[in-house]
Amino acid sequence: MAQAVYSQNVVGYVNYTQPANSFRLVATPLNTTNNDVSNIFANGATTYLGLTIYKRNSGGTGYDSAYYDGDLSAWSQALDLAPGAGYWVSTPPGIGYTNTFVGEVMQGALSQSLPAGYSLQGSKVPQAAALVGVMNFPYAAGDVIYFQNSSFTGYDEYYIDQDLGAWTINDPIGPVPAVGQGFWVLNAGATKNWTRNFTVN
Repeated sequence: MAQAVYSQNVVGYVNYTQPANSFRLVATPLNTTNNDVSNIFANGATTYLGLTIYKRNSGGTGYDSAYYDGDLSAWSQALDLAPGAGYWVSTPPGIGYTNTFVGEVMQGALSQSLPAGYSLQGSKVPQAAALVGVMNFPYAAGDVIYFQNSSFTGYDEYYIDQDLGAWTINDPIGPVPAVGQGFWVLNAGATKNWTRNFTVN
């Protein structure tokens, strides 16, 4: 007799909305077999001519970018937006943008590199939880995490005050990224890995 086979894959979607004429730090919350910008930002792109994505280049010295070209009816170039990397989304004037991320929740042993110096990062899983603790984010003296503030005019900085032994913005939990939120990391030491095991119960 045939036996039932059960998949542990978990798929879903995350809606993301951004106002017109704005810059926001974003991170892809779900994984697909094709994480190119043309697939991740496929829905509605033709309506938002000039929508532009900026991702730090491999050397960390600048950005690789892709924009939706109305003349070509296509994105200007390929750009990998796999979960784990933070990137900028720039919306054109006049109209806000809503994107629906669709894909699979990454599970198991997950790892991503935190290079020395500044890098743009994001959680590989769609979870809003404390980076240090629940998300097992590696942390050392001198490291700083930057989230865009609520008005998107600057940054909230998170680092441990060695004298107080607490987060400097008076938050005992520390930094908690929203689902799909990218953020800056200043790694004051050598390259380290952010590793965690994640399973959907």
